[in-house]
Amino acid sequence: MKRIAFLFVLLTGCGPTVQTAIVDVAKGVRAADKACAAVVRSRDVPDDVAREVGGKCVAAYGVARAALLAAEAANAAGNAPSLVCASTRALSGLAQLVSAVRAAGVAVPPDVALATSRAHWLAKLGEGVTCGR
Repeated sequence: MKRIAFLFVLLTGCGPTVQTAIVDVAKGVRAADKACAAVVRSRDVPDDVAREVGGKCVAAYGVARAALLAAEAANAAGNAPSLVCASTRALSGLAQLVSAVRAAGVAVPPDVALATSRAHWLAKLGEGVTCGR
């Protein structure tokens, strides 16, 4: 319980930094999603590969987007445990997007590295927080 109280004080004291991190993760998700779309639209990629990548990207984007919306709401409400859990889910969605892009042999956009770093930072703030489904 002391850990959660400390985390809440840390997050409310660093609101703009947390907000910036959430925005950076969102930018990385958007960049990875654009890379996925490029794979799907590419005439150089076989149709079956494009369909597979497209399906994976749609699912991963859904996970990341929902998690980012939850992180934003948790940050606005000062709900540190929910913010940490949402950030962990956003990181998972981002990692799935990156995996799909890399599997298609496409370079990952530069925004993704910062987004991944920020998502790890947000998730690490809550080490010891148990996230449910």
